Amino acid sequence: MRCPKISIIIPTYNSEKYIYELFASIKNVKNSEIIVVDDGSKDKTISEIRTWGARMFEENDFYVIINQHKGPSVSRNIGIKEARGKYIIFVDSDDLVRSDVLNYICSLDIHYDIISFSKSPERKIINTDTEKFGLINEVVIHSGIPSYTAGPVGKMYSRKFILDNKILFSPLVHRGEDLLFNVEAIQNAKSILLEQYDFYLVRLTSNSITRGTDMKVLMNSKAFVKLGMKVLDSIETTMPLINNKKIIDLKRNLQKKSFSTDISYALRHNYTVDQIDDYEKWFKRNCADVSIEDIQEENVIKKIEFFLLRHNKRNLIKCYIWLINAFQQLFK
Repeated sequence: MRCPKISIIIPTYNSEKYIYELFASIKNVKNSEIIVVDDGSKDKTISEIRTWGARMFEENDFYVIINQHKGPSVSRNIGIKEARGKYIIFVDSDDLVRSDVLNYICSLDIHYDIISFSKSPERKIINTDTEKFGLINEVVIHSGIPSYTAGPVGKMYSRKFILDNKILFSPLVHRGEDLLFNVEAIQNAKSILLEQYDFYLVRLTSNSITRGTDMKVLMNSKAFVKLGMKVLDSIETTMPLINNKKIIDLKRNLQKKSFSTDISYALRHNYTVDQIDDYEKWFKRNCADVSIEDIQEENVIKKIEFFLLRHNKRNLIKCYIWLINAFQQLFK
């Protein structure tokens, strides 16, 4: 059985509009296999996959797996399990790939656990605990840096490295699961290359599989914080040279970022004051080292939101939610 250099894993969900252009962008990628995992699409996505897949790819290099609707994490994990390539690449179904750049990259003799691609001005190798912790810090606090973003796309992961360290996407987390995947990958990696070439083209669309609206955001936030603490706790074992205080500070920053992002989202998306109250109480119980007063926002709107929360202005919060919803309806 042929072992390809790269396995391109594509999770799809209601992506019928984008399949042709995506497949056209990757059809000339050499020494590769394509693994499409559909997440229970309701439109013509599967038909489009089969039609264009048959026309553009060799049968032995193209695989379609149809799954029930369980989210992109499950789809990506299935792709990891089925992959045979030396490296794994994740591609969102509504994005594109530059096959010429990818072919050049794959022609090089590379041996790294993770390779991240961007238009970075310099090529850099990261292999010390201090460098890796610095990168994790950026991923957690700022969702990454230009040369290493929090998402799984635009990167190549060694399949052996992923399997040996049992690194998977958590199906319990629906927002932020890619950040936690990368934090776990970085801390276990022996070598990371930040490459100057960029093969990945992001297209912002309304129904992106990974950028869509999640109306259970507060429930997800609880799962994200719990798993995030577990992932960051493991740094003590995987990166023993890192000072424990730095790990504690990083955990607090992850909790603050999660609370700030998700409570603001909830205020703007039809959540009730009682639901927000319940989440705030849960946060105070489970994140005792972080208070609302610790969270400093530069954005003016968020400053208003946190002023209302800090001072428990329930009636004003109700008015704020009503106004936000009214404006959203007005500009639909």
